[in-house]
Amino acid sequence: MLKTITNKLFGSGTHDRRLLNARAIVCDLDGTLLNRDEMIGAATSQMIAALRAVGIQFILATRRHHHAAEPYADLLHLDTPVISLDGAMVSLPHQSSPMFTAPFDQEFARDILEEIEQTIEANFCAVTPGCLFVSDADMALPVQHHHWNINTQSVDSAAMVQQPIIEVIATGGYHSVNAVYNYIEAKMNKGELKVRLYQSRSRQQSWLLEARPRNANKQTAADQVAASLGISMKQVIAIGDYYNDVELCRKAGFAVAMQNAVPELKQIADYVTNRSCLDDGIDDFLETLMEARGLQSTPHQQQSQQRQRSR
Repeated sequence: MLKTITNKLFGSGTHDRRLLNARAIVCDLDGTLLNRDEMIGAATSQMIAALRAVGIQFILATRRHHHAAEPYADLLHLDTPVISLDGAMVSLPHQSSPMFTAPFDQEFARDILEEIEQTIEANFCAVTPGCLFVSDADMALPVQHHHWNINTQSVDSAAMVQQPIIEVIATGGYHSVNAVYNYIEAKMNKGELKVRLYQSRSRQQSWLLEARPRNANKQTAADQVAASLGISMKQVIAIGDYYNDVELCRKAGFAVAMQNAVPELKQIADYVTNRSCLDDGIDDFLETLMEARGLQSTPHQQQSQQRQRSR
């Protein structure tokens, strides 16, 4: 059984010292920060601004490509690094060069692209910091690449991809994509890549393969960001909802799970929100953190809280 939120935060009758010492929040996007409209609530934005004003940095960490997360960084007026592609890339908003990318042997990456190109009924996508290079403009892509604001360019051959590759994707029928999977498994060094093979939800006849560096994860990227800010992970609050947030939350000084989070994340969380992301559940924790830091709610937040209590 999970401990109650009250016992976990206020067992000694005072605010958890980790909330008082926090210097940064690393927050997931989909399923966490975004509500049912895929927007950031007005009260949420105001509380993030208030927390930033007292020195708590706010950092987005998402499975999306950087350019699909960038508009949300702009809405919050963030100048902190964005962790994207599950940690494969870290970049400041609107910077042409990333601060960090997980190391992917470029010769091997291009070898994989060529293998996909030579496989019958298979298409490739080379994910780079600035663009998605695809062999077919209509090819199926993983859900994190469906969001707007990503530059996508069709190319006639793998040789035309000249930018640094941070992820390789193959799509097509099962037998075609599985052949690529077997090729990668046979060629790669042990522990070099994470390779995922699964069926497309949107196109039942299509299968997808994603290959990215093994150490591309939110935890490793958050370590990099914390070091760049001159803080330790013990001073970081991590907020998430899914399996790709578990290791980050284990490493952070304080972990928050959304009400809609997977059980594995709730089990290790120091705080579980009362509401899901659909109803701006992140506000439950942000209000608690503001109270711990002696910050006042704005009239808009107070009205939102009253509406929630009346439901």
